[in-house]
Amino acid sequence: MSILSYNNVSQPNLANWCRGEGLDQAHAILVIGVPEEEDISTVEDTLEQVKTLGKVRVRGKMFDANNQTLTMLCECRQESQRASAGDHSSSAHV
Repeated sequence: MSILSYNNVSQPNLANWCRGEGLDQAHAILVIGVPEEEDISTVEDTLEQVKTLGKVRVRGKMFDANNQTLTMLCECRQESQRASAGDHSSSAHV
């Protein structure tokens, strides 16, 4: 799975998704490529291993028919801009 902060995401539109969920975009990340059968708690636990994110909670998920995976909108305690490595996505494996 890949973690994308608001600085480097174009699809789905993170700003619109955050607005719809009532999230502060600065504390939001998208996780793409999550297997459909993966437990939310496993995703949250895996992301919390990235210490700069702090506590992470999945706030929404969307099926990506092209890749047959899920994209998850997550809220993190720390600002995602601080947690990201510039404009590059980082990867973590569940």
